[in-house]
Amino acid sequence: LKDEEAHVRLGGTLGLRALGVLAAPHGGALAERLTDDSWFVRRAAAEALGAMGPPAAPHAAALLKAALHDLDDDVRQAAVEALQRQGDAAANFVGDIARLTKDKKRGVRCAAATALGAFGPATTPHLQYLRDLLWDGD
Repeated sequence: LKDEEAHVRLGGTLGLRALGVLAAPHGGALAERLTDDSWFVRRAAAEALGAMGPPAAPHAAALLKAALHDLDDDVRQAAVEALQRQGDAAANFVGDIARLTKDKKRGVRCAAATALGAFGPATTPHLQYLRDLLWDGD
């Protein structure tokens, strides 16, 4: 995962993604890839953490940072989708996820709305964000 070549880092990341929950011991290394120079490595790292589900919960804050600040919309979307799969650990970030329903990219907005639906009652204080999406022209 630390090779100089992006395609090698991507291959390692995709391999861990395929392992799903079995890749949990490598969650920290995957979280480090969320800041990789290559957007496709960052996206694959988010997807791999999402595939791990709740065992990747210690890395929910790193996923949130990617969801909020990555310049690439595919990375932001993958990070939001991964947060949804973290369960209760990511429910602490519902307010931040709700704000992502205002993202400039439709895929990120849709991922945020879907994630909010998965968090159930924790979403209640943020229902206005979902209501606003009803009027979204996209």
